[in-house]
Amino acid sequence: MAILEKHEVVIPNAARDELVARANLEESKYKGAVRARDMLRATTKKKDQDIQMLKEKNTNLKAQSEMDQQMINSFSR
Repeated sequence: MAILEKHEVVIPNAARDELVARANLEESKYKGAVRARDMLRATTKKKDQDIQMLKEKNTNLKAQSEMDQQMINSFSR
């Protein structure tokens, strides 16, 4: 509205109310999109951390399995 006033544009009150309502609606949509994006980023970060932890656990289990297999092989000789 400040832009219109700056250029001395006169509009009816009903039109002004519609513009304000529309601007508020667009602002709400924008804020909702920002919140959704932030939530998605947080979820993705958490999943990436979970994946990294599982990869490390898998590596450790493989190493343990190899050690166990070597021990079994040494007993059977």
